[in-house]
Amino acid sequence: MPSLQPILRMLVEPVLAGGLFCFWYAANQPTIVTSVPGRSDLAATNPYAVLSVAGFAVAIAVVRIRPIWSIVLVGALLAVQVLYWPTRFGQTSWIAYFMLPAVAFGIGLYATTLSKRILTLVLTVYAVVVAALLTFPSLSSSGLYGTTNGKSWESVEIAQSFASSTVVGILLGLAAWRLGNTLRRHRTTGTPDVRATGVDDSAQAATPDCLSPREAEIYRLVVSGLSNREIAAKASIEESTVKSHVSSVLTKLNVRSRAQLIALHREPLKQNLPASIRSAVGD
Repeated sequence: MPSLQPILRMLVEPVLAGGLFCFWYAANQPTIVTSVPGRSDLAATNPYAVLSVAGFAVAIAVVRIRPIWSIVLVGALLAVQVLYWPTRFGQTSWIAYFMLPAVAFGIGLYATTLSKRILTLVLTVYAVVVAALLTFPSLSSSGLYGTTNGKSWESVEIAQSFASSTVVGILLGLAAWRLGNTLRRHRTTGTPDVRATGVDDSAQAATPDCLSPREAEIYRLVVSGLSNREIAAKASIEESTVKSHVSSVLTKLNVRSRAQLIALHREPLKQNLPASIRSAVGD
């Protein structure tokens, strides 16, 4: 049932988010309490910490449709944990931070409008904050001992723990982002194996050879009269990505609008074009 495929794809992230949250909840269920205990109870997981994990799950769930919102939500949750101690994790509940690489993966896969430099900076900052929350005594739930190392400020191991946690966090975040970005590039540049429904035969046959495989696919869909939203649905990409590809196609073929592009396809001999493109699009 092809019509169900877009819906099923949209459910991937929410299902993953729900599964990760349920796994975390089941693993920490014995330590979850219904009220905020004293700061001396290092093992307890209070409702505010549960809400923090739920927030991480929401960030994963919306990363496909709103990747920027996902980044902002994670940043806001980490900021709240720094400022408000009840939202911090205990000795076992801190494993919720392992949900964050899933967000980084989704950002790499879906956030096409953010530069690599900005994303690298954001992921690095988040890794540093998480490392501080895990190792600095003053940022733990107790305020006296580090969450993962159990050390006070007098211990020389604090700096070592912070440095190692930061490196691990940065590597995990960047690796997850790179994996998602690589998958997105593969999907974007891969040559389609089947014809797009609704594309006429002339559009399938007449594609300028100066276009990349993905641009050629977008070209065929545009000259068939489809809107950006319809193209995004058929090609399984974001509408913003479609706009980027359409702009690139218009630039390469030296036309200013979709209407001129369609005219180029239907009446190429009337256009002042290089011979290679005239022969590619045909009469």
